[in-house]
Amino acid sequence: MIKKYFYVIFPIVLIIVYFFFVGFQIFKESYINKEVITGELIKQTFTNSIVYAAITALGSLFLFYKGKKKNN
Repeated sequence: MIKKYFYVIFPIVLIIVYFFFVGFQIFKESYINKEVITGELIKQTFTNSIVYAAITALGSLFLFYKGKKKNN
């Protein structure tokens, strides 16, 4: 049962974790560089996290279809 929904839940959980990581990364960058949090910094960090999340989701979907094909 859990394995059936794992490939659906896993990307969603990873995207949430990535967004927490993005928030931490933004504050870390601004604290180390003693700079104000700018829109450019936020945009760059969010873009990176969305790319990582998309790659992970695509990999997870690939595994889902591979597993589905194997079971049939």
